[in-house]
Amino acid sequence: MSIKKFKSFEEAERDLWVFEPDERYYKRLRAFYNFAAKFRVGRFPRAIFKFRSIQEAKSQRTEVRGQKSEARFLCPAVSQAGFGGIRSQGPPTSDL
Repeated sequence: MSIKKFKSFEEAERDLWVFEPDERYYKRLRAFYNFAAKFRVGRFPRAIFKFRSIQEAKSQRTEVRGQKSEARFLCPAVSQAGFGGIRSQGPPTSDL
């Protein structure tokens, strides 16, 4: 990738936008999203949960974090790069 020089921030900002995308643009965009997908470690459950106690909520949160930790080690791109998601030392252990 070549280096571009700009005289102002506005000029650099205008260079970010692609008003007439061509085939090369879409290939680069597809490659970028395929690359980024390799680093996705997992997903949070999509729902609203109702718990009878704080202990149930904490155990469910611990279970989800455990699944995400397991997924981190199953993802070869993340393991090779040394990333543990956003934090490399693991999820925080603070209470609710």
